[in-house]
Amino acid sequence: MYVCGPTVYSKAHVGHAMSALVFDIIKRYLEYRGYHVDHIMNFTDVDDKIIQRANQQQVDPSTWPRVISQNFARTSRI
Repeated sequence: MYVCGPTVYSKAHVGHAMSALVFDIIKRYLEYRGYHVDHIMNFTDVDDKIIQRANQQQVDPSTWPRVISQNFARTSRI
């Protein structure tokens, strides 16, 4: 099951949790029904919001998503 993850331009927020929760429930239901499920979530790391936020923080736009992704992973169970 491949699902769209967060666009990592800022800290994790409630919208990220809602999306993760919905897909976690679907995964658990499918497993309950006997299916084997590989749950994969991507991070969007190229986006106008990311470029704007990196420029505001005076950070290289290619570095900013990595920092936010690591913070997201530490605060999530992924």
